This record gives sequence, C-alpha cells and structure tokens, in this order.
Amino acid sequence: MSDRVLNSAQAYINKYFEGRSISVLEAGGGSLQHIQIPKNSHITVVDISKEQIHKNDYADEKILADIQECNFPNKYDLIVLYDVIEHLEFPERALTNLMDAVRTGGLILIAAPNLFSLKGLVTRFTPHWFHVWFYRRILGNEKAGKPGLGPFKTYLLLSSTPYAIERFGKRRNFSVPFSEKRYTVFVDSIKDKSIILYFMYMSLAIILQVLSLGSMHPKKTEFILILKRDQ
Repeated sequence: MSDRVLNSAQAYINKYFEGRSISVLEAGGGSLQHIQIPKNSHITVVDISKEQIHKNDYADEKILADIQECNFPNKYDLIVLYDVIEHLEFPERALTNLMDAVRTGGLILIAAPNLFSLKGLVTRFTPHWFHVWFYRRILGNEKAGKPGLGPFKTYLLLSSTPYAIERFGKRRNFSVPFSEKRYTVFVDSIKDKSIILYFMYMSLAIILQVLSLGSMHPKKTEFILILKRDQ
C-alpha cells in the first residue's frame, strides 16, 4: 500500500477511537503489522494455520479456526482483514460472520488486491504453483510456499472486490466512511526487484488499460475499505 493511503486509513482509525483501548479481532495472523491500534487494546487473532497461530507472540487470545465457518461473539470494536479476503473460497460467508461480530459503531478494515487490474487477473487465472515460483525465483523469497508461509492459495472472486464488499455491507447496515479502490503496492515492489520485469509488467498493463478503455490503471493494483456498523 502506498504510504499516503495507509497513513490516511491509519489517521481515520486514530481519530475514530481517540486512543482508547478497544477490542480487536485480527482475521489472519499478520494483519496488525500494517495497522497500529491503541495501546492496551485486547487483541484476538483467528487463523486457519497452526503455524501462524503458534508463532504469534502478541495476541491476548488465539483462535484456530476458519473465518468462513466460525461464529464469533458480538464484542469487537475493530476487525482487520489485511490480505486475507482474496484467499477465501466463500468471502460473503466470512463477511457475514465478521459483520455479526463487530459492535454497533465498530469498524471493519479490509485491504486486498483488486481483481480488476493486471496483477489481479494474472493472480486469479494462474495456478498456485506459479505464485510460489514467482515469490521464490523473482521476488527472492526462498521459503515461499512452506507450511505457514505465503503465498497462500488464492481465489480472488468477484464477491471479494471492493465494489461487491461495499454493496454487501450496505445491505447489512454498514456505511463506508473510507474507501480507496485503486492504489499501488505490487508495482513498486517489482520495480525494486527487477527493472526488466517492471517494464515488462508496465507494457502489458498499458495494453490492458487501452483495451479496457482506461478502466484499469497500470499501477493501481490494491484496495482498502473501512466499513462502519451503523446499527
């Protein structure tokens, strides 16, 4: 995520909770490395991976479970899904469970790749072994794909796009006080790794932009939303 977008989302959360201690549910271990929460907040982490749960050293409570199947208590002020929803086979089932878990006036932050980008389309329509190969050989992460480590299997369904999530939330009495549907993370990362790969990607992305009549920006590959439960 670009610093500007992340800083804007962080500023909204800081102002909304005004530094008070809150109850936080982190869906998928690792989300809170991106978002700062008020000190002395109670953190619950839920993850389907035993490895992720075992190595977590900051949670007050740990739940080994699938968020698509788990019924949570209605007690959380903030729920964070960062790079999680694209890995779900049934995103709306997970969203229903998490929306039921957030208190009235509480927030859900969701950040993920945008399907409607070159990165999103390639990710959606290539096999998992290719993702592992790319992380290892192109991005230089030799441990990629090992137990508890990404890249994880990706579905990136239409129901996990920002537009679909917004519509789903509004039907369940959630407003959308913060929305950035198109920003850059991936393109900057590959530019740092390989200038040749960067120019190859940008060339294909520009072609896609032309074919899509400008609806797919070459560099804008991710989104971030904050949903607020109004009642």
